[in-house]
Amino acid sequence: MNQLASLKPVDGHTRRGQIVRQLRDFIVSGQLSPGDRLTEADLASRLGVSRAPLREAIRELVDGGLVVSEPYKGLFVRSVTRRDLEELYSLRTALEQFAFRQAWEKRTEAAREDLANRNAELAKVVTVGQDPGLAIELELHLHN
Repeated sequence: MNQLASLKPVDGHTRRGQIVRQLRDFIVSGQLSPGDRLTEADLASRLGVSRAPLREAIRELVDGGLVVSEPYKGLFVRSVTRRDLEELYSLRTALEQFAFRQAWEKRTEAAREDLANRNAELAKVVTVGQDPGLAIELELHLHN
């Protein structure tokens, strides 16, 4: 697991969030490759955390589709194919169009302002292009 050598111990109050962010950044940046196996003991040691917040973080990464948990085999960085991305994009487009139609009549000036702010924040991070993990978080925040 040489790819994990530069993981840093986490500190602060939201350990789960910090663990998720750091592992997500490693996956998105390619420092962890699709199919790489992740072990709780190694991750907990490298991050300087107990297994409880690590398990919560892993559960979030599994729920988010970045990590796959295979019973009796372990945890693996998920492989994503072009077809996976096309299906996801197609489904997301349909859901967002539906949500937009449902919300159109309920919009307020405050909601429009909030949406514009979220979009501007995302655009700024994407333009700079140096923090893919933050770009993903802001993309999710925009579409919530």
